[in-house]
Amino acid sequence: MEASKFDRLEKLAEMVNDKINELFEDGEFSEIYKEIKNVAEEFNDNSAVSVEFGVNVFNSKKKNCLQTLSLALTSATNEEPYIAYGDSTPARYLVDGRIMKVPHDHCPNCWGDWGFKFKNKVCPDCGYELGKEVKVLLDSDICPNCEEGKITIQKPECDKCGFVADKTLVHWG
Repeated sequence: MEASKFDRLEKLAEMVNDKINELFEDGEFSEIYKEIKNVAEEFNDNSAVSVEFGVNVFNSKKKNCLQTLSLALTSATNEEPYIAYGDSTPARYLVDGRIMKVPHDHCPNCWGDWGFKFKNKVCPDCGYELGKEVKVLLDSDICPNCEEGKITIQKPECDKCGFVADKTLVHWG
């Protein structure tokens, strides 16, 4: 997805996230939470029960949808209900020469699931390959592998996880 469109979608996801959290903090979900907890306790087998909210994009020309927010009101047996997140941090890519932005565990071309791109270099859905049609766009010093360490063009080895940015797989910019 074009980076500007993804950024607009992220604004919507932040708005939904903020509103759900506000309603939670104000006690507006208290009846639902009580029922989630009651249902979870009936299972008595370490099951969890969730009510989910999401922000997704569907495109009629792609077989996959793209999720930018996954938030759930959740409770397991003998647990107080809480908010759980299941979305991934976004990443920027060069795809066929165009800047795209999607959650890091998705293909920037077809939106299919494609985790661990540096290890699994070919998208299982569309066949796009990291280092050929796709390059990870590194426009900050955050490590694309662990998202905690720092890397630079002068020092491409992450100071936290040891990942080395291979210049055939990334584009510095």
